[in-house]
Order: sequence, then structure tokens, then C-alpha cells
Amino acid sequence: MCRLPSCAALLAARADGTAVLLLGAVGAVAGIPRGLIGPGTRTALHHQADPAAMASAAGLLRTFTCLGALAASAANAAFLPRGAARDGLHHLTLFMLGGATLLFLLALTDRSPERMSGRAVQGH
Repeated sequence: MCRLPSCAALLAARADGTAVLLLGAVGAVAGIPRGLIGPGTRTALHHQADPAAMASAAGLLRTFTCLGALAASAANAAFLPRGAARDGLHHLTLFMLGGATLLFLLALTDRSPERMSGRAVQGH
């Protein structure tokens, strides 16, 4: 939820002295949920995975976390081939804004939390 406003705020960055303040503020605001992602996904894994398949579910979680990091590195390399230039940063921000929008829409349409809440009440 924080990614959409963070990416939109990055589009406002200019080449003056306020850009450093804006980048610091966006980093602080976006860093809090980023720090909570790891414990949150592990907690969701423990609540949703079948106990007999916990090891494979944890392995898949770690695998796709690493694949996401590789994709982020590839995007940085594609949009910033000669360093962190203003145009490259704005194109990377637009790319991130598109990805954040897609993930937000995916989360809105996900019905698994409703199904899981019923299972948690029944004691599964």
C-alpha cells in the first residue's frame, strides 16, 4: 500500500536541494513496511501452509524472494546503465509504479484471506 504513494512521490524529485530531502522521506516511509515484509510473510506461511508441507512452502517462499531480488537488480541494470542519472531514475520510478499498481490490484482481487479466516476459526 505504501509503494504507490512512494513511487508517485519519487516522480516529483527534481535536481535541486529538495530532492535529497524527498528521497530521505520516501526512504523512511517505504522502509518501515519493507522491514515488516519478512516477518509478515513468514507468519502468513506458518498460518496458511499445511504442516506436512511446511519445509517445501518455506523453500518456495525463499526461492521467490530471491527471484524478486534478481528481478529488481535486472531492472536497476536496465534503467541505470551508466549510473543514477535523472532520466533513468524517472523511468525506473515509472516502471516501479506500474508494478506496484499491478500488485495492488492483485491483492484487491485475492480471495484467499477470506477462505483462510474461515479455516482459522474452524481450527484447521
